[in-house]
Amino acid sequence: MKTGQKVRIRSNRKIAAASTIPQDAEGVVLCAYRLLSDRQTHTERVDVDFSPYGMLWGQPAAAFESLSMDRAEVAA
Repeated sequence: MKTGQKVRIRSNRKIAAASTIPQDAEGVVLCAYRLLSDRQTHTERVDVDFSPYGMLWGQPAAAFESLSMDRAEVAA
């Protein structure tokens, strides 16, 4: 994931069930980073803005699906 990329929460993730953000909402990656840890699980994290619904901080990048550029431009 890269900063500025448009994403959506994957439907099979716990985040989708626990979040108040609608399943079809599109968000923008504010920050993408890798945790420095001995554990190799979920080391890639992202902060995503789902305005006007809210933000998700420090979530695993794997919890989001990237939207293609064509689809993102049509939605804008």
